[in-house]
Amino acid sequence: MKIAQVLFIAIYLTAATRAQEGASAAVEVDAHGNTMPTESSEPVLTVAACDARIVQAMEAGRADAHSLQEQATTLQQEIQEAAEDRQKLLEEMEQLRKSLAVARADMEKFQMAAAHQETQTRDAARALKDSNGQASSAIAKVEVLEKQLAEAKEEIERLSSITLAKQIQKELMNMWQSILTMYNKLLKKSDA
Repeated sequence: MKIAQVLFIAIYLTAATRAQEGASAAVEVDAHGNTMPTESSEPVLTVAACDARIVQAMEAGRADAHSLQEQATTLQQEIQEAAEDRQKLLEEMEQLRKSLAVARADMEKFQMAAAHQETQTRDAARALKDSNGQASSAIAKVEVLEKQLAEAKEEIERLSSITLAKQIQKELMNMWQSILTMYNKLLKKSDA
């Protein structure tokens, strides 16, 4: 509003000055106060014509000032809207920053959980490998016992005519069944 008023006054003063200069250049005043044409070939301007020009200049200045005032109002509204848009953008950026921080925290938690799961999987694999090693060792021992049992069985068959040998054979058969039971348990454990 203040800018428009200043511009209006400046335009008015400029128009009035130019009108007065045009009037002074066009007429001369004699000793009796009468206007006389100058040596210029331009037509003589009367005081009324000068006033008319001043009025026209003032009207034009008033119209320009009104237009400038409207432009200033529009510019002020645009500045206000730009400020509001900037505030909204700042709020959206802040919300985005918070969302990004939450996402980063979730990602870190996921990475920690994945690392923990990897450690558990590695420990389970190591335990399974150790268990398989123990099962293989037990199976090897059972195989040795089977071989020894077979040799003992052959020896028992050779001494089957002796009562003591039959008793020993029975005991060995019981032992054989026990070994087979243990062997089956080990096989089931290894398969599991």
